[in-house]
Amino acid sequence: MNLYFKTVFFISILMVTFFESCSNKNDINEKVQGNWVIKNASRNGRITYTLEGAYLKLYNNNALETNISGSPVTTNYIFKENILIPDSFFSNIFVDKVIMDTLWLHMTISDNLFSLQLINSINNEKNTFN
Repeated sequence: MNLYFKTVFFISILMVTFFESCSNKNDINEKVQGNWVIKNASRNGRITYTLEGAYLKLYNNNALETNISGSPVTTNYIFKENILIPDSFFSNIFVDKVIMDTLWLHMTISDNLFSLQLINSINNEKNTFN
């Protein structure tokens, strides 16, 4: 009888863990959707001002729009384990964290590592580029 309870307990823990991990993936995908503007940016660990005015728009139909490369570009993407994988124009975008209306991510463009802090544009908060 004791083995039965241990088995049921173990299976219950596995099920809870599985459902929790599935819901977390969906939560992060929903959290990143929106209109984001770059607040702070670094290239290879050094502050850069070249992305001033850049934005990233993630739509719930898995479309992505950005002007990070200089002019507006739209593509489709898939979201897999905190990674946005665009169909075109640059490499994967790694979502580091999302806290309330702030998004941290990093990506590589032309062999340069960019780390970005973005804010949801509905806040109308100005970026900190000075």
